[in-house]
Amino acid sequence: MAVEGFPRLEKAFVFVFDVDPPVEIGTISSGSNLNYVRITGGRVTTVHTFSGPKLESTVMEGEDWISVDNDNKRFRLDVKMLITTNDNAQILFKYVGIVNVTPEITLCLGRHENASAVPFGNVVNFGQFQTGDVRYKSLENDFFVGSGRFVKNDKGTFSVEYQMSKVIP
Repeated sequence: MAVEGFPRLEKAFVFVFDVDPPVEIGTISSGSNLNYVRITGGRVTTVHTFSGPKLESTVMEGEDWISVDNDNKRFRLDVKMLITTNDNAQILFKYVGIVNVTPEITLCLGRHENASAVPFGNVVNFGQFQTGDVRYKSLENDFFVGSGRFVKNDKGTFSVEYQMSKVIP
């Protein structure tokens, strides 16, 4: 019996953005620990084979509200960031995600001196675009999923990298 109806993925964008250290808000009523992380800048580039609008853009700023599960094994991400394209369009990109915490991720998030790049495979997200610019309006009609990782930069700071794909029904 053939299995039909599953969506396909089209490679679309690579996001790389810098983040400040987390600010702990504390334990909220759900019992999870809430943290705030400021996104300080970055880049969005388009995979050359992507059929949709090309985003050669700057991540201007953003924020990530992270809820840490009670067992500390997963983080729940709630992110919004402002993107400005090279042709001056303003775009909101927002996503939710899950981080499966590994010892390597813990080193990165703790900004440990022995931390290094974490391989893809433990960070996933689901995102959407919003914009008033007609050149990029079609992005609002699509869903995007991504796989992410944490990277330690040469300066000792940390970035987040996502490889995003468009979901094709």
